[in-house]
Amino acid sequence: MEKNRKGSAGSPGGEISRLKRTLIHRGTAVSLYADTMCLPDGSYAEWDFIAHPGGACAVAVREDGRILLVSQYRDSLGDVSLELPGGARSSAAEPDEETAARELEEETGYRAKRVRKLLDYRPDPSLTDERVGICFAEGLTEVGQRLDPGENIRVVELTLPEALGAIRSGKITDGGAIRSGKITDGKTVCGILAYAAYAASPISGSQTDAACGMITISSPN
Repeated sequence: MEKNRKGSAGSPGGEISRLKRTLIHRGTAVSLYADTMCLPDGSYAEWDFIAHPGGACAVAVREDGRILLVSQYRDSLGDVSLELPGGARSSAAEPDEETAARELEEETGYRAKRVRKLLDYRPDPSLTDERVGICFAEGLTEVGQRLDPGENIRVVELTLPEALGAIRSGKITDGGAIRSGKITDGKTVCGILAYAAYAASPISGSQTDAACGMITISSPN
């Protein structure tokens, strides 16, 4: 039996116990489970749980202030989605900064000299344990995309005001013309808003390294 101490509306400080976890389906990216739970009032319930390995993404900003995003087809939407570059960790122990830097280079063709962690993003704790580490990447050098077979990714560059406008209105304005595209992806919205807050009041010097977990990415030999 697995127990988690939690409060509840009916019984403050009550105890919720997981009695059983049953695998329903194991997919290529996620696994679906049915959890049998004992609630604080003594009743039982079946809760869905989706196990997800998680990953990291990068808010990569060029020297001219433009943010790099990627446009790619998402089957769940039946349409393209505009997102921050990112992907899965190569191992459970891989730091978020390294994952974000690798995925940034593969998907956009830009290598970052410095990467710092901004925050953790949890898409939906009621259903999944997925965690996405959102990082800020700077000191970019163009080295060329390295896409996986079958990937069709287009790089889109937006200023921070353009990105914020795409979040608010679902449209991207460029020189007065409206281009196809909008930003609704959760981690991308969260990352851009976090970067906007960071850009408005950046931490300087060693405080930045300590507070944001900055690491310097070594170039391969």
